[in-house]
Amino acid sequence: MKKLLIGLGGIVQGIVGTAWNLLGLLFILHPDSAPGTKEWEEDRIFIPIGYVMLVIWLIAMFFSYYKFRKSKTSLIIFSVAWLVSTITCIILMFFVYIF
Repeated sequence: MKKLLIGLGGIVQGIVGTAWNLLGLLFILHPDSAPGTKEWEEDRIFIPIGYVMLVIWLIAMFFSYYKFRKSKTSLIIFSVAWLVSTITCIILMFFVYIF
């Protein structure tokens, strides 16, 4: 039961963390504006928010790996579940964007 919950936590963190991370990157690297334009002046207030979002994501990942440092099996289960869900989330976002 514990291994199942660890895997479920990895899946949730992979999906939510990927969406959170991509949203933070979009705040930092806004694709529709360039420095000096009117849109950039309006959207530049979101740049620090994007950096804060990335730092929060890094802290959450560090804490998760720190928590599982004693059990190699738990670390592997979490890492595999996180990696699979992250790749799946990116692929799904790609297909939603295309279609």
